[in-house]
Amino acid sequence: MKDFLNLGCGNRFHPSWTNLDLAPCSPEVQKFDLLEGIPFPTERFDVVYQSHVIEHLPRPCVPRFLQECFRVLRPGGILRLATPDLERLAREYLERLGE
Repeated sequence: MKDFLNLGCGNRFHPSWTNLDLAPCSPEVQKFDLLEGIPFPTERFDVVYQSHVIEHLPRPCVPRFLQECFRVLRPGGILRLATPDLERLAREYLERLGE
């Protein structure tokens, strides 16, 4: 059976997934501040999902956060993230790297 992680799930979570949020709305959601990393061992999950989370993180924290997402993924795992406009955010991030 595959192991799924939902980061910053808010009130949209699946009871068979591991769900994390800063302000849990249910006992099935674990309280955790994602700015502190992801509190699971390396290569634990087959899927890491986040919807409308990354744009709320301070920009300097985003690279470390993404590293943590990949760290907890098993080899061949899937990282799925949804943002209002990922292409614009990625372009802006890359432009700022050149500053």
